[in-house]
Amino acid sequence: MRKATADPALAYRAGSRTSSCSAHIVLGRTSSCGAHHPAAHIIMRRTSAHNVLWHASSCGTLHAAAHIILRRISSCNAHHPVAHFIVSRTSSYSAHPNFILRPTSSCGALHPAAHNVLRLTSSCSALHPAAHIVLRRTSSCGTSGHIVLRRTSSCGALHPAAHIIVRRTSSCGPHRPAAHFIGRAYISLAAEVGLWVILRPGPYICAEWDLGGLPSWLLQDKHMQLRTTYPGFVDAVNLYFDKLVSIIKPLMFEDGGPIIAVQVENEYGSYAKDEEYMSFIMNCLQTRGIRELLLTSDNWEGLRYGGVEGVLKTINLQRLSFGAIQHLADMQPQKPLMVMEYWSGWFDVWGEHHHVFNAEDMLAVVSEILERGVSINLYMFHGGTSFGFMNGAMDFGAYKPQVTSYDYDAPLSEAGDCTLKYQLLRNLFSQYHSEPLSEVPSPRRRRVYDPVVIQQHLSLWDSLHFTDKPHRSDLPVNMENLPVNNNNGQSFGYALYETTISNGGVLNSRNNIRDRALVFVDKQFVGSLDFKTHELTLPDGKRERTLSFLVENCGRVNYGKALDEQRK
Repeated sequence: MRKATADPALAYRAGSRTSSCSAHIVLGRTSSCGAHHPAAHIIMRRTSAHNVLWHASSCGTLHAAAHIILRRISSCNAHHPVAHFIVSRTSSYSAHPNFILRPTSSCGALHPAAHNVLRLTSSCSALHPAAHIVLRRTSSCGTSGHIVLRRTSSCGALHPAAHIIVRRTSSCGPHRPAAHFIGRAYISLAAEVGLWVILRPGPYICAEWDLGGLPSWLLQDKHMQLRTTYPGFVDAVNLYFDKLVSIIKPLMFEDGGPIIAVQVENEYGSYAKDEEYMSFIMNCLQTRGIRELLLTSDNWEGLRYGGVEGVLKTINLQRLSFGAIQHLADMQPQKPLMVMEYWSGWFDVWGEHHHVFNAEDMLAVVSEILERGVSINLYMFHGGTSFGFMNGAMDFGAYKPQVTSYDYDAPLSEAGDCTLKYQLLRNLFSQYHSEPLSEVPSPRRRRVYDPVVIQQHLSLWDSLHFTDKPHRSDLPVNMENLPVNNNNGQSFGYALYETTISNGGVLNSRNNIRDRALVFVDKQFVGSLDFKTHELTLPDGKRERTLSFLVENCGRVNYGKALDEQRK
């Protein structure tokens, strides 16, 4: 066995050929006849399977906290995102309900609809103690959604926030999928059970969602600069708000709807690449007729850079440290104070323990916040699920994809059950209500199902016969640039790259696998490569063999400076 050489001529980039996140596969000289370029020819094939990605209900889904989610779903209903690449040599051997307590009197209107928004109380000239609860990624807004919102209301919440789900259903140009918004039903349901809504439409929302809720086809532009006033991003954002605002405008408070406030982007102070960007997003809302109270949301460090003139700043935190509330008050004197995201728990990543935040510790912080006359939004109030391949990832020196569960150790569990946190918060919030709280809905009945025994299965290799025609290319193509889904690329899942080799040796991925690859020689598994493992020894052989890489997109980073580099 000999180590493959690191011949620079053999390194290549997929798709845009600019991002280090592209699915580069590098082989050294493995053939005695010269340098064997493993990407000389690529055949890409996407499956037609349709039973993997979770399908949102036609009436909407209970996604958290009024963020807008761009559901990057195939426009041609090929919901199992798998691409098949066959790489062979050429002849030349060369991939929240928000609850803010109803006002009793006012000593300062914040906007024309202030009598139902963030009003100041006469007794303390401070924001009336309140709480904003975030719901996330639950089941459809049918019976179970109604029960979740009723439990929210019965806990003392007066304001929910809803994710609006945007599903791609057709193409309005080579790189502009038309958006189908699912979310009006959820907002209407919140109004039906007596809750107000704070809308957080992004377009970037973070939320431990793939690419922070942005659609992956934006990365087809090799010069893309997300969350800036880069023309390519501005054009996409304008199209998005044109569609969105026409749907949500009738749901605004001034038009008789439940939406009392709208957040401008999300935690931009932690990103802050473009001084003009936040003003651009604010103008996107205002010029389209949004006149409700506007908010921004940042952590302690981001408050200085994430605000925009004329918009109320709010803060995100879990513990009252470093004088966070006073820091917010100093930055905008004589303004109402609000914790927009009080983290009631935390999200989980693969390979680590489930995060748990002590219920009594949580209660102590929430109690102090309310005692100080500060409004509070519980993120999350209801845990949920990042269905399908929709989870995001973190990367602060080490890539860590998030798990499917988004239970978050929230007051309402992923299953919608009331926890100790729920009971403690209900008792606390009842002290701020003049009338008794409504009864908590009865626990849902459970059923024990018989074990499911798998009788049959189909291997990856056998299933390839049922996929679409493979796609060929002289170089491997990253997922976002695959010629599928009306040329909008593939957003999630797997891609199978294949080539032929003549010798064994040490395969070095040069840290270009995004994010994990199972490696096969003649359909026999030989090992894996990922963001930690970059080398793999391939067995010797005297004949030409097929080398296959089943590459998995484990989730695009949703927070931090690396958003532009998330090509898979």
